[in-house]
Amino acid sequence: MKHFVIVVPLTVLSACGSTTSSITSGPQQVSLASFADGFSVVRRVDTNSNLASAATVSSVSTARVPTTVIPDEDPFEIQVSQLELRLETASGKVYASDTLVLNGDTYDVKMFLEDDSSTQLISALNTSDNKKWTIVSGDAPSNLPTGIATYSGQNLIATTDNSVSGGGTFTMSVNFHEDSGSLIATSTTANSTLTGNFTVDPSTGYFSGDNLTLNAPALSGGTSNAIIYGSFHGSGASGVSGLYYDDASAPLMNGAIIGTKQ
Repeated sequence: MKHFVIVVPLTVLSACGSTTSSITSGPQQVSLASFADGFSVVRRVDTNSNLASAATVSSVSTARVPTTVIPDEDPFEIQVSQLELRLETASGKVYASDTLVLNGDTYDVKMFLEDDSSTQLISALNTSDNKKWTIVSGDAPSNLPTGIATYSGQNLIATTDNSVSGGGTFTMSVNFHEDSGSLIATSTTANSTLTGNFTVDPSTGYFSGDNLTLNAPALSGGTSNAIIYGSFHGSGASGVSGLYYDDASAPLMNGAIIGTKQ
């Protein structure tokens, strides 16, 4: 089975140490982290979304992006009609294009759509500068449950220089009553494992954790502290997505998950 990922874009307002960007009647974006290599991790909320996977027009995305400026032709808005169906799996479909042109640049794009939840992963590599947009998205969350729920789905991990990548799976347990959870994400092809805990913000349906453990050959010593940001999706939190990376000024690894409540 093959697996794939997505990323983001913004005006400037200061709020709780984050940078928020917006376009009139368009997406709003918050910068969650910035790195020495020029990349950022952002959360984007769009109330007029055109996501391929979305059942509604309100969406939430988490992404690793090479710029926090929203371009005219936005990688967030890539549609399946622009791509070719390459693979059907037990849980979804993979679409791709080696020659998608956005803003005059050619992108190598892979998109994975989950069949059972409103989640998608997009990996869009600009072939001219070798910079990749990694984006995970889905319907905005609503009506969060109050008990314990489990999730499973796709895991994609790659080195940030795009030299090594691998697909795999993840499982997640969430206690919505206590606003906490744990997960494990593995990839046999990349020889990687992510484990750890996170907290859930019940007012938004977002989650985050800054004390996870990532094991991967590309890391110094083979292991590192890791950080994850993500969101639950849809009514009753039927889906989930997240983006993780090693805790460094210029991370060496970047991973993403999308999945469905079991």
